[in-house]
Amino acid sequence: MDWIFRLSEAFDAIVFGNAISADSHYARHYPGLRDAWRTRLGDDGLDRIEVARGLVSASTLAHLLAYLNVATLDDVIAPFADFPASGARIATALHRDRSAGERPHLHQALNQFAARPALFRAAFERLRAAGFARHWWATVRPGLADAAIRLSQDMAAYPLDPIRERLRWFLGNDQAPPTGAIFLAAYVKPIAFTLPAGALVAHPETLPSPAQVARLSIHESLHGFPGSLAALAAQDKLRSDPRFARQYRELLERWHSGPEEFLVSGAEAYLTERLGLRSHEECLAYLRRQNGGMPLAITVYLRLREADPEAGWSGFGPWVAEELRAGRIRPTDG
Repeated sequence: MDWIFRLSEAFDAIVFGNAISADSHYARHYPGLRDAWRTRLGDDGLDRIEVARGLVSASTLAHLLAYLNVATLDDVIAPFADFPASGARIATALHRDRSAGERPHLHQALNQFAARPALFRAAFERLRAAGFARHWWATVRPGLADAAIRLSQDMAAYPLDPIRERLRWFLGNDQAPPTGAIFLAAYVKPIAFTLPAGALVAHPETLPSPAQVARLSIHESLHGFPGSLAALAAQDKLRSDPRFARQYRELLERWHSGPEEFLVSGAEAYLTERLGLRSHEECLAYLRRQNGGMPLAITVYLRLREADPEAGWSGFGPWVAEELRAGRIRPTDG
């Protein structure tokens, strides 16, 4: 199976709200973009997009609409015209998606859409009226197309199957590992995120080498790992430690990450070392700098190396939940 690099007007339109927001976590990667689009959207248009963005994150919105195979901005708008029907289609897809059970925020977001479909429709209609589709095809798509060609060539000799096999074993069930499909988006910095069936949305600049493509694909494929809800419940008990409570709060509020980021990053480090994508020293350096430093992720990584799970492995989720409950995984000074 080969890596596949695709372009999507729809996903770029969805994440564009982050790029033109007043949130410096995103906007600092796109200096001047908000002011440039203010003349097209007006303050009212910016406000509409900001309200919608505040209700549901761009990654969650993209994930849910991907069940409807959206490709263009028009495709993004269409479901909100008759949301009872399109919402039912998304709900059916969520029910069939075995990984969605570990992601309650997807179901919560679907309820947000059902409660205020006109708000989301108005926000994206304003973006359409401002000429986003013309802008994307004329200004954005050519550069992404060049990047897709380059990345396809770079990854041609970099096999996907060993990664898929290792992830399938590590997750401990038949949850879909990465398909190798990566949608390139110009306005997604500084984040990347997964879509149904293991697809990925990322900016070309976050994929500077074949090894980084593989590392990012592994990381994002671990989100929503089987048993993550039980593992997060065990992790929550660590918040009685003021130091960890502060790290947890910074993870969510400063770094805009989800609560499982510590566990996922530690698992990613272990898998990338096993697959020869990082050395031990590189894994430690990565975890010490990621999101300002991730001591709990370091402990997860080191415990996995110590346990060296091969025989009798039931999957990362049950293992890490038990390690947390038993107190064998706790934050360290890194």
